[in-house]
Amino acid sequence: MINHKHKFIFIHTEKTGGTSIEKCFIDNADEVDVEYKHHDVRFYFANFKEFDDYFKFSIVRNPWDRLVSAYNFYKNSMKLIDFTFEEFIEKIGNKESMLDSISFIDYAIKPCFHKIRIKGNIVVDFVGKFEKLQEDFDYVCKQIGVETVKLPHVKKTVHDYYTEYYNEEMIKIVEQAYVSDITRFDYKFGE
Repeated sequence: MINHKHKFIFIHTEKTGGTSIEKCFIDNADEVDVEYKHHDVRFYFANFKEFDDYFKFSIVRNPWDRLVSAYNFYKNSMKLIDFTFEEFIEKIGNKESMLDSISFIDYAIKPCFHKIRIKGNIVVDFVGKFEKLQEDFDYVCKQIGVETVKLPHVKKTVHDYYTEYYNEEMIKIVEQAYVSDITRFDYKFGE
């Protein structure tokens, strides 16, 4: 999302509360696709001369938790997958496509780091965390000069606490597949 009025670029990584953030700036953000909704930072760098001058931010999320949310969203809300969570994690570990005809799922579950880097370096001005979304959104609002508002909870998935979904092998698969997010953003299983 790029907002010329408030001079910011929001790199929306999937299942991190991004639609809730977009809803604060676009009334129907949860009903229609936001222009440039899920593009990575490289897209904005290549296509907008304002890139260097605008405040750039993104939100990341604990990968174990994010995958539980993504799985439940794609299985229950969108009805796009029909396999178990364990099979979902195995596919990630084996680098298998989730569905040949719906490759966007594969893109959507890439590590958050993938979307905010250029040549291995994070190039956004601020990386907030889903785990303290309101607090970090308040910080963003101050940076771009807008009044803080309470974030709505849009596209919420209903599921048990994420640790209930994993066995030891699945924990290790995610640890290996999402090492960039885990190390850069200091995530641990169960925290």
